[in-house]
Amino acid sequence: MNDEQFAPGPMPASAMFSEYSNLMGIFHAMAEDLVAECMAREGFEYRPIPMEPWSGWGEVRSARPIRPMSVEEASESGYLVDDLLEETLPDLFDGPPEQRDAFYDALSGDETVTLDNGMTVGIGGCRGESQAEVAGDVDKLVAWLGMSGPLQNLAGAAYSAAEASADWEAALRRWRQCVNDAGIDATTQGELLTVALEGAEDLTGRPIHEQDDEPIEGKPRPTELEKQLATLDAACQQKSGIVAEWDRVLSLAEQEVVSDNPEVVIVWSDTSRQMRAAVAEVLTAIPDPGTDPATGYTVPEHPG
Repeated sequence: MNDEQFAPGPMPASAMFSEYSNLMGIFHAMAEDLVAECMAREGFEYRPIPMEPWSGWGEVRSARPIRPMSVEEASESGYLVDDLLEETLPDLFDGPPEQRDAFYDALSGDETVTLDNGMTVGIGGCRGESQAEVAGDVDKLVAWLGMSGPLQNLAGAAYSAAEASADWEAALRRWRQCVNDAGIDATTQGELLTVALEGAEDLTGRPIHEQDDEPIEGKPRPTELEKQLATLDAACQQKSGIVAEWDRVLSLAEQEVVSDNPEVVIVWSDTSRQMRAAVAEVLTAIPDPGTDPATGYTVPEHPG
């Protein structure tokens, strides 16, 4: 197979959502000290989540229908590489139980708004007040929160189009044939994973930091079977070119979807400028390290 056949191009929908996620992460972190000050006025101690030093634009990509792995990682760690298990967030409240409701009422209040995508978000309490202060006013806060819907819709439409494409179906058939040729009856990665984890301990729903607290029935992961089948999976990914092919078909789908929705790009571009102004103190600490996601899409001059 020619590697150029699978070379991905621009992914404008992913770039816009990456930019949004980065800016919102900085924005939420900037409000934390203000939340603590507000909660203190309400008579509660609130430990702000510390802001990580700004080190550059982090990549946020659409999920892939198949989980990519290298042969080296799979042979050593099975499917535990970048496992989907996540640590649970700590409880923000640390006080007498009878004060819990009052604490969260002061933190979040009961004022909400329903965004255009139907999602209801809170804008009350110390958290809403602090975030509105960083944004400039509550209307900007609502507009910024509301951008998640249109951007996610673009990314979702592109994902669906890519998944339904003939080229993606052909890549899946190549991967499936490779797995079947090894004597494994699986048509999807999920089915292969089910076979691989037969007899293994169940880690689902258990935070990583709690996995050693008590014994779990089953063989410790990764089992030899898991490593064997994960290695097969990774090798078939390489042979079929399936991961790169997904990136290619997604790139084409994103370009088409964004081209068909120029008004979303224009609105996002204006919102991005507002958000960058609000978090400029953090952004300018390290001038444009890495690749700014804003370079990954073109803003049309007119919506039509």
